[in-house]
Amino acid sequence: SLSLLQMSCFKWVIIRALLCGSAVAIAGPIALIGLVIVHVARWLVGAHQYWIMLFSCFLGTIVLLSGDIVGRVIMPPGEVEVGIIVVLLATPLFIIIVRSFKV
Repeated sequence: SLSLLQMSCFKWVIIRALLCGSAVAIAGPIALIGLVIVHVARWLVGAHQYWIMLFSCFLGTIVLLSGDIVGRVIMPPGEVEVGIIVVLLATPLFIIIVRSFKV
């Protein structure tokens, strides 16, 4: 059986996931970049806000352009929307971030 503290942590993980899911549903899948890339930049450069902002802009651009290029290359006569590719790339990162966060 789970302890009260484990249940509380699990409840907060579920609440965060639902809030993030609703934000992505309202703003669109490309907004998921804004939720995930900031944390990836923090992992790369540490806690200095200037570098987090700079790397977030740089990484967000790279992820969005990479998703667009992959979407155009996968189906040569047509193309896959960039939002679908971005969701496929960012969802595993978001799951890792939620699971690694300590309450």
